[in-house]
Amino acid sequence: MVKAVEENAEWLAKMAVDETKYGVFEHKVVKNLFAARDIYEHIKGIKQLGLSGKTR
Repeated sequence: MVKAVEENAEWLAKMAVDETKYGVFEHKVVKNLFAARDIYEHIKGIKQLGLSGKTR
């Protein structure tokens, strides 16, 4: 998912600005990359409960 967002961050930002007529394109690019990279790096080691309730 990170790779997909990195490859499409500008396109996603343009789509968001065009659709909502709100925000700054450059800021949305930064936000998309932050959400994809930094948040992933922060949560990737955290154990999560799956739908079965078993720890992965």
